[in-house]
Amino acid sequence: MAKKPTYEELEQRVKELETNDREVNRQDITFEILKALPGTLNVIDTGYNIVMVGGEIARTVESIDRVMGEKCYKVFQERDNPCPWCKVDKVIKTGEIINETTTPDDDREKLVGKPLNVYVRPLKDKGGNIIGAIELGTDITQIREAAEKQKRAEKALRESEREKSVILNTMTELVTYQDTDHTVLWTNKAAAESVDANQEDLKGRKCYEIWAGREEQCEICSVAKAIETGEIQQSVNTTPDGKSWTIKGYPIESETGEILGALEVALEVTKLKQADEALRESENRLKAILDATTETMILLDRKGIVYSANQIACDRLGTTKGGLVGKTIYDFFSPNVTEYRRKKYNEVFDTRKPVSFEDSREGMTFEQNAYPILGDGDQVKMVVIFAREITERKNMEAELKKNSEHLEVLVALRTAQLTKTNERLADEIIERKSAEKKIKASLDEKSVLLSEIHHRVRNNLQIISSLLDMTRRRSLSDEARGILAKARSRIFAMALIHSQLYESEKFNRIDMDRHLQSLLVNIHQIYGSLKKRISPVIECSDVYLSVAQATPCALVFNEAISNVYKHAYKEDESGPCYISMKRSEDNRVFARVRDEGVGIPESVNADKIETLGLKLLRNLVLHQLKGKFRIEQNGGTDLFFEFDIIHDDELIHSRH
Repeated sequence: MAKKPTYEELEQRVKELETNDREVNRQDITFEILKALPGTLNVIDTGYNIVMVGGEIARTVESIDRVMGEKCYKVFQERDNPCPWCKVDKVIKTGEIINETTTPDDDREKLVGKPLNVYVRPLKDKGGNIIGAIELGTDITQIREAAEKQKRAEKALRESEREKSVILNTMTELVTYQDTDHTVLWTNKAAAESVDANQEDLKGRKCYEIWAGREEQCEICSVAKAIETGEIQQSVNTTPDGKSWTIKGYPIESETGEILGALEVALEVTKLKQADEALRESENRLKAILDATTETMILLDRKGIVYSANQIACDRLGTTKGGLVGKTIYDFFSPNVTEYRRKKYNEVFDTRKPVSFEDSREGMTFEQNAYPILGDGDQVKMVVIFAREITERKNMEAELKKNSEHLEVLVALRTAQLTKTNERLADEIIERKSAEKKIKASLDEKSVLLSEIHHRVRNNLQIISSLLDMTRRRSLSDEARGILAKARSRIFAMALIHSQLYESEKFNRIDMDRHLQSLLVNIHQIYGSLKKRISPVIECSDVYLSVAQATPCALVFNEAISNVYKHAYKEDESGPCYISMKRSEDNRVFARVRDEGVGIPESVNADKIETLGLKLLRNLVLHQLKGKFRIEQNGGTDLFFEFDIIHDDELIHSRH
């Protein structure tokens, strides 16, 4: 039979049971506390064995005893070996503390389904030896959502700021943000460009210093008043450069209602102000013109209410502008006149087209023109009426009609007389045409005769030239041959004129370029046997002369060019002969013959040489061409002559 326990033994057993119950209760309470933790809690020893779990992990397991002592990588990752990325392993080995945030790809985040902030620190015994690690994961879902929300808000704010900046910088108005002491905090592009500066350069400066060139606040300042009153203010200011600006000040308040500064928006209204002044001046001028005109001008609406009228309209209606404007126009007419004019005025409102008509009032006749003034929707808003008295004109028209009938009778009589006169003129025209035919036939006959004369003169001159050449060839005297060659050359120069006239359709114009070409050929034939190699260079353009001037001009060229061939160069020498002839805009001819030969000796004065050739040259230029003549020595002989072109009729008149 078992021994019965004593009282003391029973009391001790009761105390042990109470202690065990308290321990169980304490463990249950501790486990509940651990389960209630937010996030996750792991306590792992150095062998990767789970010592304690809490939070989300404790809430996901059926019993904490099932995971206690198990490998963490087997329970959480279903692996047979430690995880390569394990932070606990790193902390146990290095003793470092790790504090990091998981990403959506992190296995720890996938395990609990929430973003975590993971805090891992080593667990040490009293001796400082690492016996494990504590891993605490804090749920940062709300933090991440708040961060994402803040990012979205910041992005939206940046986009909003960018949009505002773009909008403000594209505005033509000058926009500045100022604090309460008028220091510029920000400006748009237009504000900076208005003073040829960059936007950043204006920050920190006083607005009145930048735009008004002042050292203190402007007397009239919309921004200062907006800051003072907390209400939108507006003013019109003039800057030192004479420009006018409309300036608005918008107060900027904090959430508590404190005034932080003001936004200033300035718009240049110089041209607008000038246009407004010009408009007022134009209106005043128009008013003065309308008051000075003799025509009535009245502006009225569909009801006939007068909105404007000139002075003559008031005078004719026997009232003043104050007594007419705002009244109904029909109050000033008789019933018959009112009915007729109302119908005409309403026609303008209905058709939107001008209407013209005549009517009479108090023995006077008026011509009226009513024009529509369109408003919104192309509807007639007003009608402007111009009326002038035409009583006198009507009386004159009646008188004119009477006179017109009498005039028609006179015109009929005069028409009959003119018909007879026209018949006589027709006969005279026939006779005149017959006379013109006879004159033309006579002119044609004279043209043929004149052509024949030039032909015969040319032939006779050529015969004389041939006779002189034959005589020259037979002569034994060198002096005689030279004289005969000169004579032949001069006669040929004149014969060329008549030859060209004979071949031309016009007998009053000689082409000097063509003539000089032919003249050079002849001179070369005459003096080509002198064993000199002379190269002529001709420059002649647009020079045509009459027979009276062409002949002496040709003789001058003939004489000058012949002298170059005979005297400018020695035997077996070569050189140029420059010939030019030009006409100026004032019809003056400038001619020149130049060589590069021996020239005239310096001891001899060219102006005093009295040879037959030079005498002939001077006489031809000075007396027949009425020109100027000179000879220069500059590496050869340079002969100049000039004269004015004189037409045949002028030449004949000067001779008479």
